[in-house]
Amino acid sequence: MYTFNYGCHFFRQLVRLHDPARPLQVEIHPGLHCDRYQCPHCFGHGQRPLPGKVLSAPELGRALDDVMAVDPLIIVSGITTEPLTHPEAPALLQAIRSRGLRLERNLTIQSR
Repeated sequence: MYTFNYGCHFFRQLVRLHDPARPLQVEIHPGLHCDRYQCPHCFGHGQRPLPGKVLSAPELGRALDDVMAVDPLIIVSGITTEPLTHPEAPALLQAIRSRGLRLERNLTIQSR
């Protein structure tokens, strides 16, 4: 007996109809570090942050301008970092909001 798999059907339709030039979502991992690694969803425990400089708010704004026309979902999260440790975290969020982009946040604020 055949059982229809809705999830598989949805994914196949999405792949078939999706234009790769139009991103569905853009993930931003702006944090510098996290000294807690206690969130249940954290993948960062034991990992070192990537070397290099972080994007400034104006640099992120220019990148967002490039994708604005396709209205992707913007996800602010962190793999080995806490997003709110970026020195310009409020400005980064404002850059997203001021462009009217959809924003999904995965920000965890813990008190010490």
